[in-house]
Order: sequence, then C-alpha cells, then structure tokens
Amino acid sequence: VDSIRARDDLGAAARTPRWAAAYKYPADTATSVLRDIEVTVGRTGRLGLRGVIDPVNVAGTVITYATVHNIPWIEDSGILINGYVTVYRAGDVIPRITAPAAMKQPKDAHPWVAPTHCPQCGYELDTTSALYRCVTAECSTVGTIQYAVSRDCLDIEGIGLEVTEALVDAGLVSDIADLYSLTAAQLADVRLGETPSGKIRLVGGTVAAKIVAEIDKSRAQPFSRIVTALGIRTTGRTICRRLAAHFRSMEALQAANIEQLMEVEGIATEKAEAIHHGLAGLRGVISRLAEAGVTMQEAHLELGNEAELPLSGLKVVVSGSVPGLTRTEAQEWVERLGGTASSSVSASTDLLVAGPGAGSKADKAAALGIRVMEAEDFARLVQRSNA
Repeated sequence: VDSIRARDDLGAAARTPRWAAAYKYPADTATSVLRDIEVTVGRTGRLGLRGVIDPVNVAGTVITYATVHNIPWIEDSGILINGYVTVYRAGDVIPRITAPAAMKQPKDAHPWVAPTHCPQCGYELDTTSALYRCVTAECSTVGTIQYAVSRDCLDIEGIGLEVTEALVDAGLVSDIADLYSLTAAQLADVRLGETPSGKIRLVGGTVAAKIVAEIDKSRAQPFSRIVTALGIRTTGRTICRRLAAHFRSMEALQAANIEQLMEVEGIATEKAEAIHHGLAGLRGVISRLAEAGVTMQEAHLELGNEAELPLSGLKVVVSGSVPGLTRTEAQEWVERLGGTASSSVSASTDLLVAGPGAGSKADKAAALGIRVMEAEDFARLVQRSNA
C-alpha cells in the first residue's frame, strides 16, 4: 500500500503492519569441510559444541565455526570429521551445519567420537539426556561468576566477561565468595590484554574502585538473590525465590532434607536431590559468603508465622509496571510476603497485581473473576512491610 493515509487506516498487528508483505529469500547455503568439533563446559555443566570448518563465505560472511546442535544429533545426522557438510546462517545470523553434503565424501572422513568424560576435570559425564553435562562443582568458573554477578542475582556492574576471565586467569577468583575479598589495588593491576600497539591494558584504579563499591553494595541483596547466585543445578530465579520464602534463612535451607525440599512448589524428587547435593557441595562457599556479610536470611523473619504474611498461600501474577520496583523485585516481594509468584494467569491464580501495560492478563483475570490489586496498592503494601 503506497498511500500514507491508507497505511494509517490499516494500522498494524502486534508485530507487523497490515499494509505490507515481507518476502524472504531462501537461506544461502555453502559446502565446507568439518575439521573438528570443539567441546566447552557451560555454567551448569552442560557441554557446548561447535564445529570447526574450513573458511567458507555464506551470505557475505566468512564462516569458520558453526553450530552442531547436540551429540545425539551429530550421531544421527551422519556428519563426518574431514567430511563435506552443508552450512547456512539461521535467520541470516547463526551459522549452522545442517547435514552431510550430497557428494562423495573423502576417504579420510570418519565419525566423531563423543567424549565420555569432562574435558575440564576428567570426571565421567552425565549422558542421560541429549545435553551431556559434567556434574562436578568445579567446572566452568567463569560461567559461574558471570551468572552470579548478573542483574537478577548479585547485580554487580563492571564485572563483564573480559574482567571475569582476567580475574580467574590471575588466580584472584575461583568462586563467588572470592569476590568479597578483592581489593581495589588488586583489581587495578589485573591485566586485560594488550592494545593494538602492544601496550598492556589494566583494569585501572578508577574502574577498580567502582567495581569494589558495586561488590560492597551487593552484600545487601535480598536473600533470594543470594540463593540464585549460587548457581545450583536445576534452579533459577523462580525456584530460588520459593526456596528463600519457604525456608527463610540459609541455615534452614542447608538443613533441609530431600523430603522437606519437595514441600516447595515446583520441586519434585530429581530437582530436590540436585538442590540438596548442590548445597552440600557449596558449604564452604556459603560459609565464606556469610563471613563477608552477605544476606543470609529473608527479611521480616520476626513475623514468625507464615500465615500472618499478607499474601500467605496466594498464587500471584504481576503484570505491568509497579511504582519503584522492577518486575523481578516485584516477584521477589510476592514471595517475601508469603505468596507464590507466577508468570501467567490461569484458573488457579488468586491475585493479579495490575499496573500500566497489564494488557491481556488483566482481561483474562476479569473473565475468570480473579481478584485484582492495583500496582500502586501493591507498592504501598511493600512500603509498609519494609518499614
């Protein structure tokens, strides 16, 4: 549609204008030779895989690495080391190997042999799912630190991937508790590499002082974020908020057995066992975090009886903006006030906290007859509870 007025009248759907159509060309593909498959270990111990291929131009970009999905896919696809493979860029961005090329393979082509032991620690891998993983706590220190300092955990600005790798390489940090013993002087002298002219790059005094201030500020993060920052396998923000709200202190959480962990919503046998094992392996780290003054209990323990909490037993969805709180902070306060934070409205939802932008969730809550609390009222409830 060429007319501007007609375009305005037609408007747009959620993601696309109604007055236009988009046509995409088929993805460009190319043929290359797979030379190797590199294996790395991620934060949770999962193996990351990428294929090393002979340089090939795909859609204007020279590709030397490409995704190879997971180990069962590699075995089922029939791709071979030193064999010809078809490569394309998924979404014109991510290089992927799709299949063996439809041509005669070289004589020296051979199947790739999947690892049975962790390439970092040598421990036997867990191969019970398509995503192989190492179950040892010592693997992927850089990934563990990066996760811990992220916005939804300790929220420490200034410790990006480059700084984290430099701290680990320098032997200054081997776990998250080590962050709290860092000094500005130590940080300032950490090497970040070299400039194009060959000069050594350091963190420097100004940046180091800012990072130390951020680390110090993180000691007061809510208890649920400290639990999340531990990076225990099978946990995330939601499960850690529920653990913090249920056990209320690190001491009680560490003392919980598998049956007690299973009392928390969303935690079944396998997850409870993983959490129990993870906490046991992190006792030394947790002890050092406590010594560093990090939050080790949920706020307002003086209420004592959970039934006295304002949202006790309620399944609560937060939608739209809440004055003075991010979405994560609002969900943390739901759990802290005795409720269970959920992301979607359903018949089992007890309360919707609705602010500007609540949209379809507010409509669904109205249709289901679910009680709605205005975001301003929720913010005042938080303020009263935080007084």
